[in-house]
Amino acid sequence: MGFVKNPIYLKIIIPWLAIILAAQISMIKPEYFITLFIIDVWLLSHPHAVSTFFMKDAFDRLKKKHLFGILISLAIIFTLVSLKYGYNKLFNIYFFAQWFHYMRQNYGITISYCQRRSNRSFKLQKFLLHILPTFALVSLFDKGSLSFFGHFIYFPSLPNQIGPFLKNLYLAALPIWLFIEIINKNINWRADFNYYLYFLSNYILYYLAYFIFTKFIYGWLSLTLYHNIQYLVFTWIKSNQKSAEQVFYKYYFLITLASLFIYGIIELKEVTFIAYAIPLSLVATLTFNFTHYIYDSVIWRKS
Repeated sequence: MGFVKNPIYLKIIIPWLAIILAAQISMIKPEYFITLFIIDVWLLSHPHAVSTFFMKDAFDRLKKKHLFGILISLAIIFTLVSLKYGYNKLFNIYFFAQWFHYMRQNYGITISYCQRRSNRSFKLQKFLLHILPTFALVSLFDKGSLSFFGHFIYFPSLPNQIGPFLKNLYLAALPIWLFIEIINKNINWRADFNYYLYFLSNYILYYLAYFIFTKFIYGWLSLTLYHNIQYLVFTWIKSNQKSAEQVFYKYYFLITLASLFIYGIIELKEVTFIAYAIPLSLVATLTFNFTHYIYDSVIWRKS
């Protein structure tokens, strides 16, 4: 089990395996999508959200006393939105916020890497980690709307040609970036190999999810698997900087146990609240996730 202690394997190999697994199963056996989705939600997504609150840095920078107020405020906002506008608005909010969060996480991990390689310039990569996911998202706009777990995500109306145009821009970005970096002598393959592998994995994953998969929901599953595993590894590393001997699976077990307890209670109370037309599990998930997004925004700015 020695490889489990090596964050390189966890940050690079496991997310790639997750992408391959999700992509292959979803395309070859679409009936297994729900099973994969349930595994992702309960064993990765929920622990991912809860893991933020196990990071001491987050609470040092955003005081613990603010946590309760943030949770209550968000719960009230999402409850009112669901009562006034219905579930569909909540799914639209969740869709765009999650896209932004994934983009910022990729940026944040790049920042963390740059701090360890202060003699290198990563300005172009930082720009691409924002603009490429934006190209990917806007490429969906020519569809007008998108079915997302039975709910419609509404997009601004754009010409039908926008999708293929942005796809070509996206494909061109990688060789252009490589050309500029080589001209500026800003590439060190040996020293920065792991980072380039990470950057390439993001590039390929967004391309597959937004431009290749016939159903976006399959690409989304690959994207969320990658993001959840990546974040759990990141929080493990950040939480154990002074005690790196802690094995990942022990940390993961603790986080997962906490998330099963929290979200298990929410699911048990769902029946009571549904009578009042309040989707408790969705409201609670959004509340925890958005609180996690707020804390993350502090982490990424100062990590």
